[in-house]
Amino acid sequence: MTVGLGLDGRGVDDDDDMFREIRMALQLHRGPIIGSPKLDPSQALRLATAGGARLLGKADRLGRLAPGYAADLVLVDLARMTWPWTAPEIDPRDFLVMRAQARDVRTVFVAGRAVIEDGRPTGFDLEAAGRELAARLAATPPPAEIAERISSCSAGTPRASIAAGRCRDSIPTRATTHGRDDGRGIRRHASTRRIGRRAGPAPGCQTPRDERGAEGRPRAPRQEVSQCPARLASSLHA
Repeated sequence: MTVGLGLDGRGVDDDDDMFREIRMALQLHRGPIIGSPKLDPSQALRLATAGGARLLGKADRLGRLAPGYAADLVLVDLARMTWPWTAPEIDPRDFLVMRAQARDVRTVFVAGRAVIEDGRPTGFDLEAAGRELAARLAATPPPAEIAERISSCSAGTPRASIAAGRCRDSIPTRATTHGRDDGRGIRRHASTRRIGRRAGPAPGCQTPRDERGAEGRPRAPRQEVSQCPARLASSLHA
């Protein structure tokens, strides 16, 4: 079986730190019992280099530093990585896997051409690209579904919560507490009572599943919440 290691899309892992992914693979495959089979750092590094090349069907020209292979090189900042002291007998491959971070990358060559120098891309202006991207995103209207949620909910609801579908057509609840002395102090318990009749989810809003217990009963609220006042009013008077 061919096994390789790579990065997912930026929407899942925004830091793009390949060294961290190698360490994670190494740690996930270590059993809790001393002496159990496990990956070693050199094996994890091969998964991220030669293993990836085999998965791409390019094992004859990628994944190794050898004559005839593409000159794909990554140079890291050893001064930071070794500070303040590192045992001289440590295996360089183990050291790289266990210590390196994305910020340590200083220079990157792809097919012999420098694409990163001193930690910065060589083919474009990073700051200018960032400003252009931010301007384009700010000028792009949200999708219709998200825009509808925004318009149907109160202005106080965070946009991120609305976009994630966490806008709630909450019926106000009154939280009460009672307690009893069990000999070790007062233990407080929360209970709730709904005010009014629930008319179901309002358009553009939904109640998250984690707001309810295993049997569908509402959990004790942290506070009274009404994020869709217009929908709430119609629910109460229905």
